[in-house]
Amino acid sequence: MHVKNMNRYNVITVNSSTELNNISSAWNRLLLETQSNNVFLRWEWAYAWIKTYINNNRKLFIILVYDNTELIGVAPWYINQLRNKGLTIKQIEFLGSPEGAADYLDVFIKKGKEKEVTNCIYNYIMNEAPSLWDSIKLRDISSNSLFLLHLSNKIKQEGKYIEISNGSYCPIVSLPENYEGYLSSLSSNRREQFRRHQRLLEREGIVEHLSFQHSDIENGLKQFLDFYKEKSSYYNASIDNFLKIMVMQKDIDNLMQIDFLTLNNQKLAGLLHLTNNSSLSMYLMATDKTFNPKISIGNILVGLCIKNAIEKNLAVYDFLKGDEAYKFHWANDGKTTSHLMFYKKNIRTLIIILLDYIKNVTKFIIR
Repeated sequence: MHVKNMNRYNVITVNSSTELNNISSAWNRLLLETQSNNVFLRWEWAYAWIKTYINNNRKLFIILVYDNTELIGVAPWYINQLRNKGLTIKQIEFLGSPEGAADYLDVFIKKGKEKEVTNCIYNYIMNEAPSLWDSIKLRDISSNSLFLLHLSNKIKQEGKYIEISNGSYCPIVSLPENYEGYLSSLSSNRREQFRRHQRLLEREGIVEHLSFQHSDIENGLKQFLDFYKEKSSYYNASIDNFLKIMVMQKDIDNLMQIDFLTLNNQKLAGLLHLTNNSSLSMYLMATDKTFNPKISIGNILVGLCIKNAIEKNLAVYDFLKGDEAYKFHWANDGKTTSHLMFYKKNIRTLIIILLDYIKNVTKFIIR
């Protein structure tokens, strides 16, 4: 841990998971007071990701900003040591990226303090810790991030170049007050297809929608991971380990929801949702692809989960990143993320940029 006084603020860097344990309550308490509040920035998510994905080539570089004893800003970062063209580049990245498929990442700051804290973090990494990093790559940062706004303005004011590109598009459903009202907002084809598939499935036997949350979440996650491992080609041991670590944390009962669609007590489809505030976010899906191809069991489960979310008076059902067609059949709105890239001027980064430029020019000529 390193402490630096920056005028009225103290900057502390956290370099180990042991140090991270000591700030879990303050971390989540601050997150609630920011415009960035979402599940991918929760302490539990960061802790599980660190335990799963931090290795010898990655070092924690979490920056905490305090106003006296009050935590007012967190940059949830690590330094990734990348081997490229025979060179080692030390790159600042978000915890939760690239593995974990997190969306809406951000440096989260107490409301009203965004510009001051951003400048504080900028001055620290530029003037106090320049030897620790060569580049900054922040993937899937919320496009409406005030940190992104103030950081890009600061860099441009100092005559430096920052690259900001489009990230992901996340389809969402802004939920109405009642389910029938939502169905009526869908296209007639989508509405009729959903109801027809429901009727076809119900002719096969007893259909149930099972939902696990709170005290049942550990049992629900075990069942989901077994089903996901069997039915999904995207399963890997890392995501299994990551989710098992997260579910062991003390506040996980309000961060996750598991849903299944069953026929005659046999699982046909499963969804792992992340919950936060008044939103429900689809994180992982698995379906039995051997079941009747004339019935879209995944869409039936999605429709039932949206119905359940409306009945719980939630405000948003979020499909997260991805351009799968079914998401856009249900969605009525969307959110976007951005990617930020910044290189510090040194010989290593200049060589990398030059080689990448030559590579891209060569591709253009060949085409």
